[in-house]
Amino acid sequence: MKTLLTLLFPALLSVSTAVAQMELGPKFDAKEMEVDFNSVKTGGKHDAVFVYKNAGNQPLLITQAEGSCGCTVPDYPKGPLKPGGTGQIKITYDAKAKGPFNKTVTLTTNEVEGKNSDGQTIYKKHVIQVSGNVVD
Repeated sequence: MKTLLTLLFPALLSVSTAVAQMELGPKFDAKEMEVDFNSVKTGGKHDAVFVYKNAGNQPLLITQAEGSCGCTVPDYPKGPLKPGGTGQIKITYDAKAKGPFNKTVTLTTNEVEGKNSDGQTIYKKHVIQVSGNVVD
């Protein structure tokens, strides 16, 4: 029995270390992944604020933010967000055309998702749904 425990202990230790390492790092968290502008007037730029949190244990960094078109522009913090901290992204929608709209803002963070077949790190992306209706 002692020999069996001696053999299993290193294996269990390495598994628990691997699990602990997976839990380390930044973690992007938001209550909802959407911004609803509701009704906005045509011919102007309108702003909304998207709030997020770093639920991880290392600084979170948004490395890139892209709107799905030129009419949807995100303004995001360029510096790191401490663990437990809250950040804001200002999303500006340019209401040129009347009617309902559905756009997206895609964020790339420093959260590691894995590695590709070449061994390069893949970073997580988060998509914010942006919607509303442009009226006169």
